[in-house]
Order: sequence, then C-alpha cells, then structure tokens
Amino acid sequence: MGQLNFFKGKGWILINQIINIMNKENVDWKPNTKLKFSPIFTNPLNGKKILQWIFMYPGLILPWGIFFIIISSIVCFYILPILNYEKIFSIKLISIIFFKNYFLICFFSGLLHFFLYVSRVQKNKYKYNHKFPKDNNRIFLFKNQTYENLFWTLIS
Repeated sequence: MGQLNFFKGKGWILINQIINIMNKENVDWKPNTKLKFSPIFTNPLNGKKILQWIFMYPGLILPWGIFFIIISSIVCFYILPILNYEKIFSIKLISIIFFKNYFLICFFSGLLHFFLYVSRVQKNKYKYNHKFPKDNNRIFLFKNQTYENLFWTLIS
C-alpha cells in the first residue's frame, strides 16, 4: 500500500500508522492466501488438476463435503419418513416432513449460533467483521438480529 501524506505543514502522518493504531483492538480476519478459482474455470482445462481438486484435500469433497454427505445420509435414512409410508399422499405426511425440517433447521442453526455467538468459542479468529451483533438495534425488525434471522428463516 502506498504511503499517503497529510498535513504537510504540521508533520508527516502516514496512513499505515493510522490503520495500525485503529486495528490494534479491531482486528478483522483476512485469509492468508488469495482467492483461487477452481480448476474447472481455468483455461485451458487440466484434467489432473480437476481430479485433484475434487478428490484430494483440501478440495471439493474433503473435508466438508464428506461431513455434509454423512449428515444428509443420517437425516434421510433415520429422521425422514420411511419410503413405504410416502406412497400415500396426505396432510399428515406433509406435516410430519414440515415439522421435522423445522426441527432440523432449529437444531443445526441453534447449535452453530450457540458455539459461535453465545459461547464465542472462536472469538474473533475467523470473523470478517470483528463486532458481534448488538441487541436493541433499530435497523432490525425485532431490534435484534438473531430474532429477525430466526423469523425470516422459519416464516419464509
């Protein structure tokens, strides 16, 4: 970053010094590496790099893809209704699926909210914005960002 000078007559103040002073307490997270596009979107296509990106670590499937596949398999086979029961289309079936989905949304988002915002396990380590949501803020529907997010997730 270039150094910009202000107030030439009163002394030299460097923009980098101002930024460093401001960021001592308010440190936002920034990734260590630059954003890279997947090899699928590069030209010319390289089959070896595409296969490595899909199957090697870190890539498309490992580590989070496997985690989400396992979670969705557990939900599909153990929590959702049995396939034989789905042959009869009824309001009961729709309501069972609806409330099970509500439960899953509340469970997983509540779990994430508890660990990231209530107990603040990571603190500001991976937060792009170092500030936590404030209560009693007029810009939100219920003066609380969490309640507004919950409302729009469950109503929409």
